[in-house]
Amino acid sequence: MFFNLKNWSDLNGWGEKNLYLKFFTIFFLALHLLWVSVHLLFVSKDLINPWKLGGYGMYTVPHDSPRTHVFLQDATTKRWTELDYSKNKFATRKFEQLNHNNIFKCRFPSERSLVGFIDENPHLRYQPLVIAVSKIVFSRYPIQVERQIRAKIEIAWSKNREFFGYRGQICGRKYSGKVKYS
Repeated sequence: MFFNLKNWSDLNGWGEKNLYLKFFTIFFLALHLLWVSVHLLFVSKDLINPWKLGGYGMYTVPHDSPRTHVFLQDATTKRWTELDYSKNKFATRKFEQLNHNNIFKCRFPSERSLVGFIDENPHLRYQPLVIAVSKIVFSRYPIQVERQIRAKIEIAWSKNREFFGYRGQICGRKYSGKVKYS
């Protein structure tokens, strides 16, 4: 039976016409597997937020729910107090939007996002601030979930209030800068 076949492609049902379709299907299957592997690699190295991008990596870690916290320094006591997040004491829409909604976890906040935050919160202008971004962290031993600070940005104003300087730390890397504010 097998010895009488002259064309082995007839054995598996793929004729000469469908040979290109077969290689096309295999190529895109391999490309998809490569995409999934790279995506899972980025999730495992904590470079992207899988819950913002979707895909298979989304199911490997719990949703980290990034949240922005704002701390003000009291002028008399020099103590830092956190503004209540639930009572809408500050707005973070522009800050989060200009930082791509925290998709890229270790990306430094842009100067435009800091200016947007200050524009959105005029009552916080010209005061020393600390903006912190926290996320939910899952640990396996012991099994628990807790919120930890992932990024911190300190903002201080110049005496003539034309500039503000910022410095901070995200994913263990430090950064700083100065912005002209008008």
